[in-house]
Amino acid sequence: MANDGSVRTYSPKEISITWGEIIFTGFADGDFLAISGEDGFESREGSDGSEDRVNKNKLGRNVDITIMKTSITNDALYAAFETDRLSNNGKKPLFIKDLNGTMQLTSAQAYIKKIPDTTLGDSAGNITWNFRAPQAVFNPGSNL
Repeated sequence: MANDGSVRTYSPKEISITWGEIIFTGFADGDFLAISGEDGFESREGSDGSEDRVNKNKLGRNVDITIMKTSITNDALYAAFETDRLSNNGKKPLFIKDLNGTMQLTSAQAYIKKIPDTTLGDSAGNITWNFRAPQAVFNPGSNL
């Protein structure tokens, strides 16, 4: 693809994350979002060099969101996790979007996998929340 001469811009301030009614604030410095999934295809190669593949139809994603320890989002997420633990009714839509680009993830029934591990020290620190996003639609995207 030829260079079209345009300059694209990424801004972490343009990342929007919501889970149900919770709007994430206080993203950590450095990397604050990690999205991972499984292989979409499994392959098998024969001794003659032929190859088959199986579409595993694995659309789920693991989503790790790191926010500052001081963010009030931590309290909202903890309350939602405890409600889910007691009622088994904590699946909510997860929506992640780069407002200045095409990166986007949506999942209708995402849930918190566990209470985050936490450390305390002589700085405020960060907390990483682990979500499972079943049947996610994910476009890693680009920027405008």
